[in-house]
Amino acid sequence: MRVLITGATGFIGAWTAKAVQERGHRLRLLVRDPMKLAPIAAALGFDATDTVAGDMTDSGRVADALHGCEAVVHAAAVVALKAEEARDMIEANLEGARNVVGQGAAQGIERIVYVSSSVVFWHPGCKLVYADLPLRGGGDDYANSKVRVEQYVRELQQQGAPVSITYPCTVLGPPACHELGESGEGVSSFLKSGIPGRGAGLTIVDVRDVADVHARLLETGPDARRYIVGGHHLSGAGLARYLSANTGRTVRHFPVPDSVLIGAGKLADRFRSRLPASLSEFSEAGARYLTGAPRADNVPVERDLGVVLRPAEEALGEVCVRTCADESAREDPGGMLAREMARRCPTRSQYDRRHDARWTFSRSAMSWKSPHCSTGTPVPWTATTGPYGARFSPTTPASTTRRHHTASRAVATRSLAGSLGTSYSSR
Repeated sequence: MRVLITGATGFIGAWTAKAVQERGHRLRLLVRDPMKLAPIAAALGFDATDTVAGDMTDSGRVADALHGCEAVVHAAAVVALKAEEARDMIEANLEGARNVVGQGAAQGIERIVYVSSSVVFWHPGCKLVYADLPLRGGGDDYANSKVRVEQYVRELQQQGAPVSITYPCTVLGPPACHELGESGEGVSSFLKSGIPGRGAGLTIVDVRDVADVHARLLETGPDARRYIVGGHHLSGAGLARYLSANTGRTVRHFPVPDSVLIGAGKLADRFRSRLPASLSEFSEAGARYLTGAPRADNVPVERDLGVVLRPAEEALGEVCVRTCADESAREDPGGMLAREMARRCPTRSQYDRRHDARWTFSRSAMSWKSPHCSTGTPVPWTATTGPYGARFSPTTPASTTRRHHTASRAVATRSLAGSLGTSYSSR
C-alpha cells in the first residue's frame, strides 16, 4: 500500500514512517519543511523521496497528498504552551483532522489511523485508563484541543468511517535524529532537577511499540477501533532509582505533598512572565499529570494486534544514552574521546538486547555495564565481535568487580585520554 503519514518530522510520526516501511509499504509524507525531514529520514532509514510540502491546515495540499494513497496515519499536531496560543492550536488541530482524516474518509480510503493521546481520558483520581472511558481531558489547552479533535473523529466512526484511534501515554525511546519528543525532554530535565511529588510517576511506552501498533493497524480490516497504547507504570521513586543507576549521578525523588506541587504549578501559571527559563514549562497541568498518572490497560492492543510492549526501563535507557551522549559531546567539543568511545563501545542499535537485556549504559564509566556492577565505574573489558558489531563483557569476577569499582569519572576519562596520547581536562 501507499501510506500517507503526517507529522513525520516529529517523534512518533518519524518512527511510524520507519515501521510502516519495514512492513513493506510505500510512504508518502506530508511535511511543512522537507529540509527538516531529510536528516530524520536518513537517521532512521526510511524513504523520504515521495514528499508533499504543505501544512495539514491547507486542504488543497492535503488533497494532493491523499491522491493515490490507500491508507493514512495522521500523527501531526500543534503543541502550544502559552495561553495566548491556545485558540490557534485548537483551530489548527481541528482543521488538520478535518482535512486529513475527513478528506481521507470522504475519498474512500479504507484504513485510517488517528494518533490521539491518553490525556483525553485523564481526570483527577483516574487509576486505570482504557479506551471505553468517557472523554474528560486534563483541563489544559493541549488536552482540550485533543478532546475537540477526538469528538470529531468519533463522529466519523459513528458514520461508518474506517478510522482507528490510538491513545499513547508517556512516549519515550531512541531519538528520531535529534528529536526525543516532549516526554523525552521532560525526563532529561529530571536528571538535573530531580523528581518532585509524593505521588509522582509515569506510564511509559516505547515509541517503537507505538509505531508498530500504527503499522499493524493498517493491515487489519477496514473497521473502526480504539486502543490504549500505554506501556508500564513507574513510580517517582522508581524513576529516580533507575536514572541514578544508569547515568552515574544522583537523581533524587522529592516526596513533597502533591497538593503543594499543584499549588506551585498554579502560581507558575499566574506569574508565567516572571519565571526563570528553567521553570518555563512548569504548570499546574504538568504537576497534575506527573502526580496522577494512571496505569494503562494494555490487554486489548497486545491481544488483538499481537504486540508485546517493551519494559519501561528499556525506553528510559534510550533517553539516558542520548542525554549522556549529548552532555559528553559538550564536554568533549573536539570529539576525540567521543569517537574513541564509539569505536570501543557498542551503540544501542548495535547491541543485541535479545542476548542480555539487562546490560545498560553508564555515563560515569562512558561504557556499558552489567547488572552486577552497582557503581557504574570502569572494569576490564573483553571485546567480541558478532553479527551486531562489537560486544564488551567484564573479565573480572562479579565479586571482585564490586570491591574494586571505585574509579571516578575523571580517572576514567584521563585514562582514556592517556591511551589516545592527548591531554584532556575533565570538567
